[in-house]
Amino acid sequence: MSQRISKTQCIAVYEIEENFFDALIESGLINVIQSEEEFYLEYDELDLLERFTYLHYDLEINVAGLEVIDRLLAQIKELQKHS
Repeated sequence: MSQRISKTQCIAVYEIEENFFDALIESGLINVIQSEEEFYLEYDELDLLERFTYLHYDLEINVAGLEVIDRLLAQIKELQKHS
């Protein structure tokens, strides 16, 4: 089983708002696993959470902007594979 951290712990450790975390889930920017009544984020997804947290709180980019940035970065990676 892979290591994971609960939604509650993520919110406390990264000092983020619960509605921001929920918005990341709803937009598909992070993937969570539900177990009983708690949501969990796998450790290998933490870099995404950290990136989105930085962009949102430090650079004041909203969730829609994060979606665009994520899509563009994915396209760049895909183009780099084929060049």
